[in-house]
Amino acid sequence: MANRIPHIFIAYARKDKTALDKLRTHLNILQRRKLCRIFFDGEITPGEHWDSRLKEELHRADIFVLLVSEDFLDSDYVNEVELPKILEKQKNNECEVIPVILRDCLWTWTELGELQAVLDDGQPIEETNGYGGAARAIAKKVADHHQAEMGRQGLAYIDQQETDEEGKKQKPAAASRWLFRRNTARKGPEAQQKKQEVEARSLRNNDPFHELMVPVKGGTFQMGDERGDLWRACWPIHKVTVKDFQLCKYPVTQAQWKAVMDGNPSHFSDCTDCPIETVPWDEVQSFLEKLNEQTGGNYRLPTEVEWEFAARGGAQSKNYKYAGSNDLNEVAWYNDNSENKTHPVGRKKANELGLHDMSGNVWEWCQDEWKSYPRSLHPFHDKFRRVVRGGAWFNYSDGCRVSYRRRDSTELMYEYIGFRLARD
Repeated sequence: MANRIPHIFIAYARKDKTALDKLRTHLNILQRRKLCRIFFDGEITPGEHWDSRLKEELHRADIFVLLVSEDFLDSDYVNEVELPKILEKQKNNECEVIPVILRDCLWTWTELGELQAVLDDGQPIEETNGYGGAARAIAKKVADHHQAEMGRQGLAYIDQQETDEEGKKQKPAAASRWLFRRNTARKGPEAQQKKQEVEARSLRNNDPFHELMVPVKGGTFQMGDERGDLWRACWPIHKVTVKDFQLCKYPVTQAQWKAVMDGNPSHFSDCTDCPIETVPWDEVQSFLEKLNEQTGGNYRLPTEVEWEFAARGGAQSKNYKYAGSNDLNEVAWYNDNSENKTHPVGRKKANELGLHDMSGNVWEWCQDEWKSYPRSLHPFHDKFRRVVRGGAWFNYSDGCRVSYRRRDSTELMYEYIGFRLARD
């Protein structure tokens, strides 16, 4: 089971963009090796809601890197939006905060003075060109995050090093230093194999999803949204026809995932009836393959067209803004009511077809590669990114609309993306 990689949010002042670029160049090796995901506001797509995206990234970040200078400390947005949220998360032990002191300034007179800051021999890093040292300090936090994550998942962390003939550790190996192995001390291999065989027999004899599949009669509908308050990837409206299919009443839960995959990678792992999350699109494909082998079924992910048609209520649609209501609190766990976590499936009102949690709780992977609207006129597609739909526990209301769409990398794991099953 792959582990969840940490998200790094870099906060900086506009005048310090050159310093940002230098530090990112040092850190990109970590991102290239898929050891972390780095965000700064330059990644926001043209047409996307800038403020909403920034607040989403503040919610999801595990490590905040603050590029501290006199301009940073004088920024209204830093002081009024970013820093209060960052320090609140740090106080609640929800993140690591790394102040990187760029230039001499009165940072010790602020709340940052209580935190361990990154300097180069006591000097601001711009004075000594100490970007490499700052990057090493951040890389150490990334390694600490992986070590903690491996422990949480029952894995052991290995800091790979070359050894001589007597087994003494030498310099770090040239290969990637973040390697992981399964810690088998907790469960013997025979007991583990027996447990998997019992679960497999149970699934073959009693398909746990069969009774949860809701028939959706096909039809033609207007997909997408008007130009206006949603970012341009969500419009224009265009006519689409859907064939009959079936969709699961709920997102796949942690208990259901564990029965098939014998593990629970979820960030919110203390709630077996909550949606599974922190699973990349590629690993969902492995789940589907195993589930179909064990049950003899033909389960798959829904297409984006199927997902939106069903979320709108199919042929029974009442044209609600969200899946089942114009009142988001009736149907969704989102920023205003989620308490920054997922919730058990099915606790909110269903939509017209009897489907729950299609707005909020977790984003849901779709089968489709990312394409622009209208799909028939845009042959370009991004095979490395797949569509996600529905919004999640940290989103504001716009992200939970049935017409809202976004994309994410197939290889990365997020504590806000799950999935539900479809079949023909």
